[in-house]
Amino acid sequence: AVALTLGVGIGVNGIVVGYVNAILFRPIPATAPEQLVALFLRDTRTGSARQFGYEDYLDFRDRSGAFAGLAGVTEAPLNVVIPGAAGSGTGASDMMWGEMVTENYFTVLGMRPAAGRFFQPTDAPQGANALAVLSYDCWRRRFQGDPGIVGRTVRLNGTQFTITGVAPRGFRGLRQFGFWPEIWVPIGMHAVVQPGSTGALQGRGGGSLLVFGRMKPGFDRARTAATADLFARQLAASYPATNADLGAAMLLPARAGFDDPDFVKPQVLILSSALGLFGSLIILAIICANLGNLQLARAAARAREIAIRLSLGCSRARLTRQLLVESSVLALPGCAIALGLLRVSEITERYLVPKLQFQVGLDVRADLRVVLLTACVALVAVVVFGLVPALRASRAEVLPPLKGVDAGWRGDRRPTRLRGSLVVVQLALSVVLLVGGLLFVRSLMEARAMDVGFDARERALVSINIGLQGYDERRGRSFYDQVLARVRMIPGVAAAGFAHPVPFDTYGRNTALYVDGLMGSRDGTARISTTVASDGFVAALGLRLRDGRDFRPADSAAAPLVMIVSRSLASRLWPSEKDP
Repeated sequence: AVALTLGVGIGVNGIVVGYVNAILFRPIPATAPEQLVALFLRDTRTGSARQFGYEDYLDFRDRSGAFAGLAGVTEAPLNVVIPGAAGSGTGASDMMWGEMVTENYFTVLGMRPAAGRFFQPTDAPQGANALAVLSYDCWRRRFQGDPGIVGRTVRLNGTQFTITGVAPRGFRGLRQFGFWPEIWVPIGMHAVVQPGSTGALQGRGGGSLLVFGRMKPGFDRARTAATADLFARQLAASYPATNADLGAAMLLPARAGFDDPDFVKPQVLILSSALGLFGSLIILAIICANLGNLQLARAAARAREIAIRLSLGCSRARLTRQLLVESSVLALPGCAIALGLLRVSEITERYLVPKLQFQVGLDVRADLRVVLLTACVALVAVVVFGLVPALRASRAEVLPPLKGVDAGWRGDRRPTRLRGSLVVVQLALSVVLLVGGLLFVRSLMEARAMDVGFDARERALVSINIGLQGYDERRGRSFYDQVLARVRMIPGVAAAGFAHPVPFDTYGRNTALYVDGLMGSRDGTARISTTVASDGFVAALGLRLRDGRDFRPADSAAAPLVMIVSRSLASRLWPSEKDP
């Protein structure tokens, strides 16, 4: 009972420590991560952070003098075809999350490849370097850890890329809260990776490039930030049309990842982590109070034995050490159970993380830091539940137990008071934990019972991105029409349609809607979230229209334009309507 109870208590704390470590403390697996910082442009009007345009990045890299090395990365989904074995000509087609990186990306990180080599500036000129680096997970899962992976080819968005290397194990990109990249390609292949995005490598005044660098020897964050800020102001003076309001640069240290500071607030992460640790410590305190009571009861049952040992000359210090060692021996199986639970946390994360098109997660594997902190928690627990009973037992009187007289008959209520105090502590903390747990379960049940406006049961979702394959509008419309026609012919399919984005998608689509006479708006526009949908989508999703009709095949660009609005938007735009 002691081993199982203590194992669960220490294991729960270890699991929480693993999550906190993954969120706040685990550094990027790079050489000297304390020297790495992410660089953002600061909008002086709003105070918000902006990522870089490519030309601004080149200026900072070559002329700012603030960094020993500066690299950039941006993200994109990829259509990937992996050739079949033995040159069969067939292969598996899938979508991967990829990143386009500058050629010095891995060099600035100071990484060593698990196989092959990384990109080099001398590989090929811009637009002709069709090279790729795989993540370690992708290499193991999709290529079965092929030792001859270097030199093999994959087809990305219809273009053949040659694999040059494999990233080190455990490296899943620089963003903590983002998709895990499976493949990296040079940023010079931007036109292939994102067809139609012309001018992506000529931008200024903000863009989609996450820039990070390694500080120069002898530079600290303050000096680096001051140097970068001065250069940002010089760019603002040189390019007032695009950089006038970007006169300040900001640095973000490399903790567990380089996430946009406007998107991920460190204060929220710290508060959430603190609440998780507080809850796990309450559980451990309850368990220690329970086990301490068990040890006190056990010591009371051994009162005669302890009295005999003391009467034969055993010192109280030696007796305390013996009882503490006995508690430690009882705790050893509990520590083994706790270590097993740390492994379970990696497995349970797969079920806790939502199933998305691309892999996400916190990577809560137990590293050395987690194991050491869990060991410290185990040591504290052993001392708490073992030392107090040991000290209490070693200070007991000798003669009454030898005569067979119980302490309670002599009016000594100290053992009873101590055990009662532990029971009170245990019950009080249990009530706190129970109330918090019930509130959480109630909130979860209410969230699950929330009416989201559509029926999610018996729905299947398939992701297609034909734009990455270079389809023009005519071929794209033909493709979509054929797919819908074939899917609707499948037995058991009641309805089918296309939409982007779908509800609760990881993507967003916003637009400005002009409404004549809109109150509370300077220019009569309202920013709204939109979904572009085909006919059949409303029926396929099980949406319940309050009024009006669904889209029809005849609703094309040549026909009168139509839209379906949510009830909340209707109430916002036309508040005078009694029942919008």
